[in-house]
Amino acid sequence: MRNAACNSEASKAAMVTKMIAPSPSDTISKDLLVAAHGGNEGILADLETNAAGEVTQKAWRRFVAHQHASDNGGLINQILEHLLSNLVSIFKGDKDITIPAAYPDPDAELTEAELELIQSLYTAVDVDGSGELEKQEVLDAVAGGDGSGLFTMLDKDGNNQIDLPEFEGFFLEVKKAKGAEYTQFLLEQFLENNGVQKEADEEKNEALKLMKTAKVLSYDVFLI
Repeated sequence: MRNAACNSEASKAAMVTKMIAPSPSDTISKDLLVAAHGGNEGILADLETNAAGEVTQKAWRRFVAHQHASDNGGLINQILEHLLSNLVSIFKGDKDITIPAAYPDPDAELTEAELELIQSLYTAVDVDGSGELEKQEVLDAVAGGDGSGLFTMLDKDGNNQIDLPEFEGFFLEVKKAKGAEYTQFLLEQFLENNGVQKEADEEKNEALKLMKTAKVLSYDVFLI
C-alpha cells in the first residue's frame, strides 16, 4: 500500500514537472510553485534551489521522496493535487485560483507573528476606536461577503460586540481546522482589504496577485 501511495505521488510530481519544465534539462520555477501553492512557501521552503533560485528536476523528485519518507505522505499528496489544480488555472489565465489547501492541525496555537497581524487587523476594523468591533464595522470589513454570518461566528458571548479575545479565538479555530497557510492567507487578504500595509518582498506580492479572487472574503471561506 505504501509503495502504491509513493507511486501515485511520483506520478503527480512528474505531472507538475511536465507542466512547468517540459524538457528534461529545464529547471522548475520555485516562484511559480509558491504561487500555485497559494502564495505561501510552507513546506516548499525545504526545496533545494540552484544559484538562480530555480529547482532542478532531480531536486524536485528528491523533495517529494523525502516528504513521503518522513511520514508526510498524506500531506505531500494533498499538496501535489493542489499544485496541479492551481497550475492548470494559472496557465489557463483563470484568475479564480483556489485558496491554499486546508491541512487541519487540531493542536495548533497562534504564533506571536500571527497575533500581531490579528491585532493590527482588529485595530483597522475598529474604525471608531472604541476597543470593540460593532456589527457595521465587521460588515464594512467583509467587502462583498456574508458579514452578518461572520459577525455571528465571532460574537461568542452574544453581546453584539466583538472583543479582541473573541477575534483571536476565531482565527485560532480557523488555524486548527484549516492549518497555518490557510490562516496566513486569510489574514493577508483581510489586511489588504482593510488598508493595512505589511512589508513583503516583490515575489510574494506577485504571488498574491495571482491567486486573489472576489471569493476570498465570501462567507464560504469562513465555514470551518
